[in-house]
Amino acid sequence: MIYIWVKNMKIKKNFLLAGLLLLAIPITLIACSTEEKILNTQRINSLNKSLMCPVCPGESIDQSQNTLALQMRDIVVVKINEGKTDQEIKEYFVSKYGPVVLMEPPKKGIGLLAWVFPPILFIITIAVVYFILFSLKKRSRKLQDNNKNLTEEELQILQILQKETLSQEDIYSISKINGEK
Repeated sequence: MIYIWVKNMKIKKNFLLAGLLLLAIPITLIACSTEEKILNTQRINSLNKSLMCPVCPGESIDQSQNTLALQMRDIVVVKINEGKTDQEIKEYFVSKYGPVVLMEPPKKGIGLLAWVFPPILFIITIAVVYFILFSLKKRSRKLQDNNKNLTEEELQILQILQKETLSQEDIYSISKINGEK
């Protein structure tokens, strides 16, 4: 009797183990499917943001509400479900609408200027600002050196003249200082 009971327990354990394994397979498939859907959604969003609506200037198909943009978004979904890569999908739209359909310019030909020109312009701007500030500092030092050679009366006149607006009293002060000489 004990032997039958032990044998039944082994059978129950085997059924339980087999049931758990059968349950693990669908759970794994569902988890993989969900992860794939998330990745596809991210790819769809990324592609929709990188393609420009041919009708709406400056808008991606992600932003545009134009009928053509809606159709292009549907095509992106279909192409991703067909297993096409991002580059293949972009090339498809470039073949239909030309390279202007890409939100970022190509990194070859005339489009290369759009990638190279801004950093060069930034460097030139920084250099110009540096040289302007350097020359202003040099000019300021020169003025300070010139002011050291002035007499006390000349310094008083300079301080009065550096005011934004001169009053009648200021003019009187200048004439008084000059008259004392």
